[in-house]
Amino acid sequence: LGAAQLANGNAPGARRLFDRSLEEPAAVRDRNAELIGTLANQALVTEQPAERAALFGQAREALTRLLGANHRKAIDVRYQAALFIEHPRRVAAELREVCSIYQRYHSTIAHDTIDFCVFELGWLAEEHGDLAEARDAMARVRGKTGPLGAAAAAYLAMLDGKLDEAVMMARAVGEKFQTTTWARFHVADAILFAALCLDRLQRRDAAVASARASLAILEQLTFLASTPYYQRRLARNRALLARLGSPTDAKQFAALAAAWYRKVGGYD
Repeated sequence: LGAAQLANGNAPGARRLFDRSLEEPAAVRDRNAELIGTLANQALVTEQPAERAALFGQAREALTRLLGANHRKAIDVRYQAALFIEHPRRVAAELREVCSIYQRYHSTIAHDTIDFCVFELGWLAEEHGDLAEARDAMARVRGKTGPLGAAAAAYLAMLDGKLDEAVMMARAVGEKFQTTTWARFHVADAILFAALCLDRLQRRDAAVASARASLAILEQLTFLASTPYYQRRLARNRALLARLGSPTDAKQFAALAAAWYRKVGGYD
């Protein structure tokens, strides 16, 4: 029930239900993988980073003892914890290892998770200018069904210097999945990528319009607000608008983006 509340964006309701599950004695909980998973679920809805890290650590240790370090449930918790790492190079290092473990032990049953894991690794690599890793990651996701496969193809077009083609492909992701509720984050991300390509093409007005469209979607996804992968997109969007947009945009977004980059580190 708590997981259902969380999926519907009701974090407070999910937290109450997870709290009830955590009332089980540790000796009972640690013999039941589903109850151990409640620790990780609780981590997803807590707003305190130290508490979140502790809950993820507890869940991972308990699942490792019960099922083994390479069991799907144990790796899932490690992956969830990785997505809450703010520092870009640290999260990339952890995702690199987690993606590899998934591929080695669970390439069939975890294929959707692997795609998101690898795509995020490619996104981080492109953001930091590691174009070789970005290309390798996006090539692994290209051709997969859904928005990630199409977005990965757009990234590869950009990496090949085909910026106009990359813009069209990224926009196509937005158009195809704009009414798909679960894909709204991916739509916002694709439209942001189109804005970045348009900036490189020196099409300022189009870049600003695309960034604004992406920001409008991102600002609706409040249930993702505590996740660094969401915050990273938001900061990149705001930084772009601060640089290309109106004086009002610069005043509104520059400080917000800069504050986030200073807080997480790794963007010097």
